[in-house]
Amino acid sequence: MMNFSREFLARREPSYVGIIEDFFKALDEDDFETLDDLMDEKDFSYFSWPLHLNRDGFLNHHRSIKSSFPDWAHNHAVNEEQLLHNSIHVPASIKVTATHKGEWSCPNTKQRHKPTNRRIELPEEFVRFIVTKNGTITKYEVIGKSSNSSHIVNQITEK
Repeated sequence: MMNFSREFLARREPSYVGIIEDFFKALDEDDFETLDDLMDEKDFSYFSWPLHLNRDGFLNHHRSIKSSFPDWAHNHAVNEEQLLHNSIHVPASIKVTATHKGEWSCPNTKQRHKPTNRRIELPEEFVRFIVTKNGTITKYEVIGKSSNSSHIVNQITEK
């Protein structure tokens, strides 16, 4: 077994896959301290049409969702076979599941929906992250068609 000094380990390039794994774990567990460490303080952006949010906007959006759907889970998979060696672009997929436990205001219509205790399952989305050499995430974007609020509304209002 090799022993490496802390200085050597600190100089190593970060595991981009590990960073994204940690990011989703922190999102699902509401670990805002870890999210704070992983998201670039100045340059983070999230894009999922029609949303385009900076770091604070994304965190506020996530808090809002979790207050209505406390068990919101991303059920993610990092697509390592599509990851180029030492690439800063990390592809992944997510398939959100959650239970509607709190009042939710649809961002598109502003209509409020009282808790229904219904389970939702959103279509799979393909996402991409850009990670800096120092290990912070600068971009989180949905590639192609994204699930939108109408998927949620349809499932929580279904007769």
